[in-house]
Amino acid sequence: MYFDDMLPYSFTLSQTCSNNVAKYQALILELEVATELDIPQLEIYRGSQLVINQLMGEYEVRKPDLIPYHGYDSKLVQSMDNVSIKHVPRKMNN
Repeated sequence: MYFDDMLPYSFTLSQTCSNNVAKYQALILELEVATELDIPQLEIYRGSQLVINQLMGEYEVRKPDLIPYHGYDSKLVQSMDNVSIKHVPRKMNN
């Protein structure tokens, strides 16, 4: 990762929600910004193994409140040419 390639953005969530909903919303914001900026290649690193494995189809989305977020994130990922989403283990995420 090159810090010169990082873009400073900040967002706030306006409603109280679960951690997993917040993680999906953060990913949606990242993917929407990348789409708007027409970024050709995107590497996303996440500490949430649940969200990553649900997006990769390895885990089923069981909670009804996550289904719309999962669907929209999946749609955004599929609309982009080159996106990789990787898990960062907790011990390496500091």
